[in-house]
Amino acid sequence: GPSGGSGGGGARDLAERTAKAFEHGSTSEINEISCSASVGTELSGPLTKLPPGSRVSVSVKDVQESGSTAQALMSMTISGRSADFSLRMRKSSGWCVSGVAKA
Repeated sequence: GPSGGSGGGGARDLAERTAKAFEHGSTSEINEISCSASVGTELSGPLTKLPPGSRVSVSVKDVQESGSTAQALMSMTISGRSADFSLRMRKSSGWCVSGVAKA
């Protein structure tokens, strides 16, 4: 953006990547962005329970960075029903998803 910044690799980028991974229903993409295998399982768990042909849409509503941790408010719509959830992220070498919580 015009205000400079890190030029990618930030918490918002990770939140956007997570949204795309959910929309693709891709467990491999989700595992890639997760801090650990158990987080990957936790994140992709709900996706594996969806009825086939479910349409998933995810948007990033807000991202708050605080040092080496961040939280994103996400909105997920599945076949017309939407719910918000909170995505927890942390920075080690790069940003990774450390967990999810109810918004």
